[in-house]
Amino acid sequence: MSDLAYQPDHAVHPGEVLRELLASRGLTHSTFADRIGVDRAVLSHSIHGRRRVGVRLALRLEAALGAPSAAFWLNLQRDWDLHHARLAMVEELDVVRREMAGGR
Repeated sequence: MSDLAYQPDHAVHPGEVLRELLASRGLTHSTFADRIGVDRAVLSHSIHGRRRVGVRLALRLEAALGAPSAAFWLNLQRDWDLHHARLAMVEELDVVRREMAGGR
């Protein structure tokens, strides 16, 4: 990987953004879940970062909220997943980099 590659040192779970968005609109989690046809526990777990925001939920969020788009929610989730995988694999990735540097 290039030394110039951007690697953020944090990521925001899409549930954090959704929680703030719902609060700003005066919507409870339960009411919103009912309105978009999602199980309340599923939405709660997504809001609290214990469940991924998948394609189907992202599309429902887009339809219900108008903006941001489904792609926005999925990009947040992808960035969250990538950030946490990178943290979990730091030693493994260092080994790969050392192996590749030595094999030139």
